[in-house]
Amino acid sequence: MALTPLANEADFNNSAYADLANYLQNGDLTARMLRATRACESHTRRRLAPFTGLTETSRLQAVDVDDSFTAGALLPAGAQIAADRAASFGYTDMVRHLWVREYPPLYPELWTGQVTGIVAYWSYGNDTVIDPTTAQYEPDTGHVRLPLGVFTPPGTTAKITYSGGYTADTPDDLVEACIAMAAHLIIRSLDPMAAAGVGHDPDIARSHAESLLQPYHRNPRAPQR
Repeated sequence: MALTPLANEADFNNSAYADLANYLQNGDLTARMLRATRACESHTRRRLAPFTGLTETSRLQAVDVDDSFTAGALLPAGAQIAADRAASFGYTDMVRHLWVREYPPLYPELWTGQVTGIVAYWSYGNDTVIDPTTAQYEPDTGHVRLPLGVFTPPGTTAKITYSGGYTADTPDDLVEACIAMAAHLIIRSLDPMAAAGVGHDPDIARSHAESLLQPYHRNPRAPQR
């Protein structure tokens, strides 16, 4: 899927930076909006624009107490087979939870996400393909609950493929941030004489963009989810 910018050419031409487009060749503004979108994502350490086919791996380790079965509990047939297999390897519980790394920090109602593929890898067995429609995916938090009946003991590596991003509508502050970031990039790309006459300070434009992006920033000290 081609990148959809957080702000488009019309948004830029309706902004206070519209005069900067006069210094660009035909088609250049589109490229600058795409570059500005990636710059916004790099600054926040998040994917914000719509994306598809993103693949991540997660190491399955912790077992939630709610997913720990006691001896003698009645399980669906598929889950019982997985439990018996686990017991044969010395495991008593399966890991059922993982989190994808990209989820909406704000405005979850504007975010659209879907899990399209899950594969579990384990050292002593074949890869297990999990039907993504049987998993419970929560786009607002990035939480994925794996179904009963799949063999996912601690130590399993899960590869998950999914889509996401602000697809319903882009929040206004992200649109404005993308415009300011594009203005910064355009001014920086001009030759010194042209840059001196544009009447815009590139550092102020960048600072404005970063201030708007602050609520979306992933804490670098927090573990990646």
